Amino acid sequence: MQEFDLQIELFHCATLPPQEGLRRWEELLSALPLEDFSYRAKRLLPQVAQNLGVEHPIVAEECEKALSHNRMLEIACCQVVTVLEARGIDVIVLKGVVLNRSTHNSLGVRPAHDFDLLVRFEQASQAQQVLLEEGWQPWADWVEPEERLENAMEFKRDGAKLDLHWFLLREARWNGCDVVFWESRSAFHLEGHEMSSLSLTHQLFHLVAVAHREPHHLARYLYDIEIFLRRHRTEIDFEEIERLLTERHLLQRLHNLPLRDLGWSCLRPQHPASLFDRAWSTVTRHRHDLVGEIGFAFFPLFDYWLHYRESEWGLKRYLVRRLELQGFRDLLGRLWRKIWRWGPSS
Repeated sequence: MQEFDLQIELFHCATLPPQEGLRRWEELLSALPLEDFSYRAKRLLPQVAQNLGVEHPIVAEECEKALSHNRMLEIACCQVVTVLEARGIDVIVLKGVVLNRSTHNSLGVRPAHDFDLLVRFEQASQAQQVLLEEGWQPWADWVEPEERLENAMEFKRDGAKLDLHWFLLREARWNGCDVVFWESRSAFHLEGHEMSSLSLTHQLFHLVAVAHREPHHLARYLYDIEIFLRRHRTEIDFEEIERLLTERHLLQRLHNLPLRDLGWSCLRPQHPASLFDRAWSTVTRHRHDLVGEIGFAFFPLFDYWLHYRESEWGLKRYLVRRLELQGFRDLLGRLWRKIWRWGPSS
């Protein structure tokens, strides 16, 4: 069984009515022993356990790992938000930390590698310095927020990882593009502290925008969206989600989701995606196949046209700086590595 198919089957086991989910779970195990599941597939086991109550040492181990690691990330998140806000830096908590508490209602259901925070673009450099003072170290190359080449930077400390965002999406990094999220943020309580999260509508927008970015994460985001819709459907402005995706040239991301198969009629877009939307949604995907790598190699050209063509940066300066920051990964490196892996085995 292919990895993608395995993850989608686990998604169904985690979301179907228990009787039907259990039947498919048993059929799955008859085709592939639990011991042979991939690492990414095992990360979906806590969600299956939540729905079906299955008992197995491997399932129990994955549930315990998720609970323990997520708990550690929550504590670190609280500490960082407290320090940043004490310095006058506004913070919005994103994704897993919020979803586990407000949507999944279980700390151990959604395993996370890290926690994500959004700060205002104008305060990003200050936030970076505060993190350094608090002992957080860069996980990769240093990124200057003012250049707007990236939307976030990874930090690590004591086994915890943090993504510090100054733009919500890598695909939308122009001045003022995130104002709407700050103006409508909601209160969120964690460990007795009041923090900020995205509004419910904007949380779902964020999930839709990133769900189809990488195929090996799709099943996890489909689960998030499914449970989110079950709990919050009546509180969501679906027209707003389509409008925000259209403004960011990502409406094709919504079209790409298996909306009809999953019965998500409320999310079906009312308008077709433009040609640029389709192209931008495609080249910003990190698809792990040869065709996808060829598409991703065009990312810098689209990115320059969308974010830099009206700035003082010329195309040459942009390409040189991106190469300095990321090597040839965004241009030829990823494509070359994929051809090298694909060629000898073909």
